[in-house]
Amino acid sequence: MLKVGVDFDGTLADWHHAETINNLVKTLIKGGAEIWIVTARTKMPIEKYDKLINNDLYLIAKELGIPDERIIMTDMEFKYQFMKEKGITILIDDNWEMIADVNWEGGCGLFIDYNPFDKDLQLDIKTKQEKYRKEFIDKLKQENENRI
Repeated sequence: MLKVGVDFDGTLADWHHAETINNLVKTLIKGGAEIWIVTARTKMPIEKYDKLINNDLYLIAKELGIPDERIIMTDMEFKYQFMKEKGITILIDDNWEMIADVNWEGGCGLFIDYNPFDKDLQLDIKTKQEKYRKEFIDKLKQENENRI
């Protein structure tokens, strides 16, 4: 099973591209991928305070159908070591250092960047995202068919 880690701040929760990333996550889930949120946030030691402080994270995870047990908080540590423990091979993140670390360690890091002022770039990115999303979903479907 394909396991994909998605950063929260600046990726799932960011006005620039949150809708696109959230739609991608929903599509990946429909295609059979297991989605994890891998964030540099800190988990509070007392659960009721953790749910209060990280409320936005838990709400979006719930909206996307990601259970709490698939939320990894790294406390500002590099993410790959946590991903490796869970068998997550792909990370979608807006932090190039995290992406570089994942790629260096042998995983697949996908860097999310955005320029809100370049309309041509926005259109080009949207077109490419739609193309790659379709290719990726087709690949997932083909892999699922081959397993049956």
